[in-house]
Order: sequence, then structure tokens, then C-alpha cells
Amino acid sequence: MAIVNFTIPKTLDLRVKKAVRERGFASRAEFFRVAAIQSLDRQSAKEIDWDSFPTFQLKGKAALRADKMVKDAMNEYKAGKTRTIKSLADLD
Repeated sequence: MAIVNFTIPKTLDLRVKKAVRERGFASRAEFFRVAAIQSLDRQSAKEIDWDSFPTFQLKGKAALRADKMVKDAMNEYKAGKTRTIKSLADLD
């Protein structure tokens, strides 16, 4: 793994430290790695030719089932029946 060193303003450092605590990052380095990956992923997404992907529209019973699944999921989320996980392994 490469080592990268850089300087940030004190106010930004305080904000990063707070985010590390509140969001459960192991370190500031992990925070910056995740931020870099997310930034690069967003840029990559802008470069995708989204018109090359097929578009599907559900109709009838399939559409009603999908709508019900989304509605039920949102109700569970609002009721606090969801949990935050760091990895798919946490689902076990």
C-alpha cells in the first residue's frame, strides 16, 4: 500500500475527527480512503453510457408487488427496524 502525506487546515481536521467518531471509522486514514474511493466512483459513474443499459417497466401484479416491497421496506426503516452494517458479513 502506498503512503500519502498531506496537510489540512485545523478546522477540517476537527470536522474529520468528529466524522471518524460519529461514523465509526477506524482512523482518519480510513476516512480519507473511503472519501477518495467515493469521489472516484462518482466520477466513473458520470462516464458510464447509461443509455446502453436496458430499461424495464413493471406492469400489473409485478408492479404492485414491487411497490408493496418498497412501501414495506420504507415503513420498516421509519419504524427503526433496520440496522447499519459495515460489511455483508454482518448479516449473519
